[in-house]
Amino acid sequence: MGCVYLMAVDLPLSKSTHFAQTHVWAHRGGAEGLKLPENSPKAVARSFAAGFSGVELDVFYDLDRKSVIVSHDRPYVRHQGKIISLRDLVIPEQSWVWLDLKNLDEMNVKDIAEFVNVLSDLELAERTYVESPEFMELVSLDQHGAATVYWMSADHERSPFYFIAIKSLTWLFGIDAVSISYQNLDVVRKHFGASSIFTFTVNSKAEVCRLVEIKAVAVILTKLAYTHGNTGDFCAH
Repeated sequence: MGCVYLMAVDLPLSKSTHFAQTHVWAHRGGAEGLKLPENSPKAVARSFAAGFSGVELDVFYDLDRKSVIVSHDRPYVRHQGKIISLRDLVIPEQSWVWLDLKNLDEMNVKDIAEFVNVLSDLELAERTYVESPEFMELVSLDQHGAATVYWMSADHERSPFYFIAIKSLTWLFGIDAVSISYQNLDVVRKHFGASSIFTFTVNSKAEVCRLVEIKAVAVILTKLAYTHGNTGDFCAH
């Protein structure tokens, strides 16, 4: 048991050469730094135009509309009077999306299959990572072909048994990566390889660049507006 606790686990994401280096993506579409509404089409478009290679978005899968709605809360946030779906956003080719799926716990197997089909129809399935704290539903998403990120609730107070369980389960069921708040990143880095970790939200350029330099994680979310998805450009400005 002690060996399992001490060993850092590499999850499937670590096999991707793309994530061998650390990437910097825009939090909630990069809205705060741009002074634009969060998760809005304008924020997403501006973030990609600035050079980000990926954005993080809050979404719900609407079971009635059969649509991925971009909103942090319900009732859904409207932009210029309109409810925004993932279909309304322009995601450039070879760009990435981190979806914080807010209602995965409400979805059954059929709903999960429909959700993955929507991503496929939008040609986003191969470049989207779906995040949730709902472990068994994430497993179902993974089984339907989605790339998955388990949102960990971990801090210094967690027992060794928690980390043994999470490492064992994520590895066994093929979850692609884990996510953790920046405040607790050091706790999780002891247990997972760098290319298996997403972290949020780092808003000091110096700290972002330090994490990039040491290749601490696969993806960093930031609210900073002047950053570039190409990590070399980010730290050169």
